[in-house]
Amino acid sequence: MVFNSQMLIIARESRRLTQKALAEASGTAQSAVSKAEAGAVEPQEASVVAWARALRYRVNMFLRTDAAAPPPRTLFRKRASLPQGDVKAIKASIAIQCMQVEWLARSVELPETDVPLMTVGRDASSAAEAARYVRQLWRLPRGPIADIFGPLEDHSVVVVPMQNRSDGFMGLSVHEHKRALPPIMFFNGDAPADRVRWTIAHELGHIVLHHHQSALSEDCEDEADEFASEFLMPANDIKHQFSSRTGLDDLAQLKLHWRVSMQALLSRALSVGRITKAHSTGLWKLISMYGYRRCEPNGFQLEQAGLLTEMLRVHMEDLAFSLDNLCDLLGIEAEEAHMLYKVNVPATVDAKQSPRLRLVE
Repeated sequence: MVFNSQMLIIARESRRLTQKALAEASGTAQSAVSKAEAGAVEPQEASVVAWARALRYRVNMFLRTDAAAPPPRTLFRKRASLPQGDVKAIKASIAIQCMQVEWLARSVELPETDVPLMTVGRDASSAAEAARYVRQLWRLPRGPIADIFGPLEDHSVVVVPMQNRSDGFMGLSVHEHKRALPPIMFFNGDAPADRVRWTIAHELGHIVLHHHQSALSEDCEDEADEFASEFLMPANDIKHQFSSRTGLDDLAQLKLHWRVSMQALLSRALSVGRITKAHSTGLWKLISMYGYRRCEPNGFQLEQAGLLTEMLRVHMEDLAFSLDNLCDLLGIEAEEAHMLYKVNVPATVDAKQSPRLRLVE
């Protein structure tokens, strides 16, 4: 048995357990957990089985030599109030899911990854210019983006919803461009559609502008927001839709057309110079008074991401993986496979959203 000590650390953190809590839940000694994580000793097989059961992962997860590469560099979109314990757990869960995506991707031929890597001040004068370049490169039509996932998945960006996460978690992106791993985005699947679409565009900004840089500037979050604003609401296409008479009712109607929040639209109206600062301040006060900062009117249904579902379909249909086979590949139990990936129901994907993938020959 070759035990992967780093995998035990990541698995434990993903379940929000300390070494002491894992030892108590598994009926083992804390010293055994500590020594195993430090790589000081090879743990007994019975201990590994007990840890796997307590952590709700399959034993083979801790024995894989291709598991637990260093946790990928991540850029986080979150509220400042998100506790550090939640941050650590989310990052650990995402490290595991990145490995799972990589394992799935080995057997399928993904579309070519065509996400440009740019630096503000060198390749583009601003984040907004970078967004315009991406829209042009991907041949997106003028105006609103009807399906936020389609353009990304057409260029092999894997989008993963995360369920039952803290309200403070909005999204996170990973792009290990030196590894055989496609760009991956994670988002809070329980968030409103307008917030998810902004998060996806924001994280695309990080992938284009920041993941390839060795050092991040303090302005990277502002740059990602500027990128998202131009990507979702190009200035030349939207500016004529605002005026000095723009009110909340107008923003609510524009929300359904542009598929972004009223708050994003209000910020955009000011940034393109179509309303005054005083006008903007007045509308923000009304938004706060009506409680729209937390819950806006005119909600709409989010589009469906399809690339990951199609990767799972390939394994279960084309490669004839049973549910148990798939759980072995992913290192998780069936209950979690259903919660994360809905794999115990027939996987149907709209061809307009995600073309059928081919097997790697």
